[in-house]
Amino acid sequence: VVNDIRMRTLKYWTENYSKKDICEELEIVCKNKESKNSILKFIDKPTRLEFLTSIAIKQNFDNVTVVPNYHVDDEGIPTFTASGGIADIECFTEDSNPLFEVTLMCSRNQSISEIPAITRHLNEAIKKYPDKIVFSVFVAPKIHEDTKYMTEFSKHQYGIDILPFDITTFINKI
Repeated sequence: VVNDIRMRTLKYWTENYSKKDICEELEIVCKNKESKNSILKFIDKPTRLEFLTSIAIKQNFDNVTVVPNYHVDDEGIPTFTASGGIADIECFTEDSNPLFEVTLMCSRNQSISEIPAITRHLNEAIKKYPDKIVFSVFVAPKIHEDTKYMTEFSKHQYGIDILPFDITTFINKI
């Protein structure tokens, strides 16, 4: 039931807000500014980033099933970020299972807090979906140089792909 409510609300926002509005809200949250939207302004920033990223993915990729893992209230509005141990946002296509991880962290801690968990999520997803292409997209306001290094290390050490994008690049690519 909770998942149905979450998906219904995601669909509503995808259909009732323009791509431009969502991209502007992504920039607002990543620049640590306050939203003027009557609902978004009450969602804490890390959770709002997961919500807005889910909407942006759904709006821009018709062939992708988007499954966000943030917690929601009884109306489907996000209340808290995804729990540990799972990707922030899972996506499914016919032949792939991209995972999206988002953070507002920009410091060196970004590489320490995020990349090992993403590596673990990817390795688990690869085992769970052996017939699919599995990779991760990592989105943050800015990507720290240590994070870039750690994504390259994970590629070399484990053969996995973590694609780091700052918010501006992510918006331009979608």
